[in-house]
Amino acid sequence: MEPEHIAGVLNVIETFPDEENEELSNLLIIEVDRVRLRLALEQLRKDPNVEYAEEVTPRKLIR
Repeated sequence: MEPEHIAGVLNVIETFPDEENEELSNLLIIEVDRVRLRLALEQLRKDPNVEYAEEVTPRKLIR
C-alpha cells in the first residue's frame, strides 16, 4: 500500500532519503490528520509490508 492511499495522510517524509542501505532507505514518517488517525493506523497495521505503525506522543520543550 502506498502512503498516499492511507486515510488522512497529510505528509510523507523519507527518514533517510540519501541512504544506500535498502532497509533504512525505506523508513518513512507519515503525518496523518488527527481525525483519521485511528483509521490510518488500522490500514497500516493490516499491511504486510509495514513492520511498525504507532502514534507519536505529543511532546513539549521544558526550559
